[in-house]
Amino acid sequence: MILKSLHKLMAYSDTNFNNKTILITGGAGFIGSNLFISGAHAHNVYYTYLVSGGLLIFSIFAWFWFYIVWVIIKLMTKRENEWIVLTGVSVVLVNLVIGWVNTTLHHEHAILSMFVLGLVIAQYRILFARYNL
Repeated sequence: MILKSLHKLMAYSDTNFNNKTILITGGAGFIGSNLFISGAHAHNVYYTYLVSGGLLIFSIFAWFWFYIVWVIIKLMTKRENEWIVLTGVSVVLVNLVIGWVNTTLHHEHAILSMFVLGLVIAQYRILFARYNL
């Protein structure tokens, strides 16, 4: 039953995406489907950004995570950054892996994630100024 309903929602999302590929008109992609009354988004962060924002917003979302992974790789070159690298990798894994079954960048998850990722970026900028990575 749940998989059948999820399949219907994903089929609707694909149809909505195919009709308005580049810029999709907001979160009405899930509300207008009449498949589920109680929710306004799929519990998949990738479908949510792709259907709600189109390729533009999804590309920005993907670029952000590629940038964070690049910063973490740069931080791994110095031994003094083990803890910040470990927390950064944990945040990336939690958001991107759990993002397949839940929208991880809402409310408390987003606040905590962006705080930790802000520390990761700040540490990278300090090291860049010091060692010119």
